[in-house]
Amino acid sequence: MNTLAISSGASKETENRITKRPQGNNFAQIFNETQRLELEKKKLWKAAQDLEAMFAYQMIKEMRKTIPRKDNPLYGGHAEEIFQEMLDHKYSELISGSSTLGLAAQIYNQMAKYVK
Repeated sequence: MNTLAISSGASKETENRITKRPQGNNFAQIFNETQRLELEKKKLWKAAQDLEAMFAYQMIKEMRKTIPRKDNPLYGGHAEEIFQEMLDHKYSELISGSSTLGLAAQIYNQMAKYVK
């Protein structure tokens, strides 16, 4: 065990560095910390996508306001409005999930710096 240190004339400090192995507890701590950071980054990405979806929904909602409904003979009333709102929510989720706007990526990149 000490043959390397004795034969090479290495100091006691060098011998300790060579023979000392990292303890299992340190590995577990590093692994747990890495897992925690990965979980935090996944949460951050989800939050960024949710924010992008909310932005897309508001944008779609405002665009729909520009379409005249009352004078339209195909206007379906309150039921159509409810359905249209649900459809707009789904559209906004699809837009956010496809990274079309790129807003989620920008938010994530800015906020990932603060995940520690």
